[in-house]
Amino acid sequence: MKHPWRFFCQCLIAFVITACEALGVPSQSTAPSVNQPITDTPASVPEQITFPQMTGTALAIPTVPFVIEPTQTPALPGPNDPVIISSNGIYAVACKDPFLILFNVQTNEIVSTYPYLSDCEQQVHWSPDSSYATFALGYDSIMRWRPDGNQPELLHLGLVDNPLFLGCNVRMLWSPDGHFLAIDACGIYVVQPFDESSLQNPLLVQKSYYYDFRWATSRLLMLEYHRSYGFYDVLDNGTAKSVGWWDRDGMGCLVQPPSISPDENWIVFDVSQYQCGISGPGENNIYQYSIVDLKQGSINIFSDTFGNLIDFIDWNKDSKVFYFISRTIDSNITADPSTPFGLLTINPQTLQIDSLFEQAQFAAFNKDFSWAYVVFPVGNDDGSLRFDGGLWQVGSTELKGRQVMFYGEPKEEQFPSSWAGSMYSASGVELGYSSQIRTHPIPAFWSHDNGRVALINAEHQLVVVSLSGDVQVIGKSAVPDNWVYPVLTWSDDDRFIAVDGVTWPVP
Repeated sequence: MKHPWRFFCQCLIAFVITACEALGVPSQSTAPSVNQPITDTPASVPEQITFPQMTGTALAIPTVPFVIEPTQTPALPGPNDPVIISSNGIYAVACKDPFLILFNVQTNEIVSTYPYLSDCEQQVHWSPDSSYATFALGYDSIMRWRPDGNQPELLHLGLVDNPLFLGCNVRMLWSPDGHFLAIDACGIYVVQPFDESSLQNPLLVQKSYYYDFRWATSRLLMLEYHRSYGFYDVLDNGTAKSVGWWDRDGMGCLVQPPSISPDENWIVFDVSQYQCGISGPGENNIYQYSIVDLKQGSINIFSDTFGNLIDFIDWNKDSKVFYFISRTIDSNITADPSTPFGLLTINPQTLQIDSLFEQAQFAAFNKDFSWAYVVFPVGNDDGSLRFDGGLWQVGSTELKGRQVMFYGEPKEEQFPSSWAGSMYSASGVELGYSSQIRTHPIPAFWSHDNGRVALINAEHQLVVVSLSGDVQVIGKSAVPDNWVYPVLTWSDDDRFIAVDGVTWPVP
């Protein structure tokens, strides 16, 4: 508590008033209007908002929580006062010393007030449904403040006894769906605010040694450590299960960022770092990949073989399949039987893996996954190897606009593998960042109209291929490494393509 004396005085006043009432002695206030409404017409609560009933752990704060001096009149916030607005935009809590002021944004009417908290801008949080705001009161209690004109309710939490609590800067964070509340009180705890047993027995996720925390999904809690991120699946049965890690600071192995499905029910992990941390990079590493069911907390390994790399592509929009490439780091490597080399999909519910394009090594899909530009090995007459690419409609046997993309056998060390990158939520919000990740080349880049791809072939030509198979050679690029390194960018109107700072017009 940042202001222990203020809080002590408030509690003492409340106690005296309550004691007086119990003895039949009328309470006296230092301000004649202290028990009167602050506005003539308190803000009404919109019909669409419902307030859950108080549980047995919720204790109503006394009617007069603090004394307003005659010179202290609650007023609407000024331009320099922090304001925390509810998600529906109807209510807000303003930090205006010496008050917290809950007011109706639409009518500018003050609903109720409470003593000011230091750092209140960081402490006050609205529930996702806007039915109440929460803020910490000490290390083992939180306040629930509804926009109905009443004072906040006190919720006691049964936190584990820890002497460090007295020096904690308590923080809270709602899960996106409002089902869980994560509390940082010298340990990460999770409660379900309207569940009696949950409040009395908060779920301890992590006791110490973390830097920060955030929700990756409505059930997946993401903790940031010194050199990694940990992911914990929070379940309705009051348990939390560690389901994966992601290196954020180049601890040894280069791995891909985890991939969350659009419906937030699944997440795919590149967990090769475990073996890498044991044997060291490049020393007979087992490349391992898992898919996690975030409803059940189950973890399933779908590929686990030395030298068999899995390149994540993406989820389809309905989250029914995940697209990926299975390829080798060396021509002498044998594929994992469950993930043969090529362009594959996995069904997260059944774990069934299907092959879409055998031996494909790289692929770039359009927006709806109906077409892809695929790159695959081809044997020359003299026994040498090259890699060709072509535009392919999913499910067909025809390639359009075929190009030679690479002569010889590309080695893994030729590809950019140590770039910085981020992990994103299902809605596209950045969740985490790593200074070193394993990347894989993108063979072609789709136009905004979803009808053409641009690429650089083995002759260093900038080529555009349409769905009908028409091939346009736009020019010759000075990029020395063919299609491996450059990023091609289409203009918003698809009339120009930029390659390493050079802009080419597209006829």
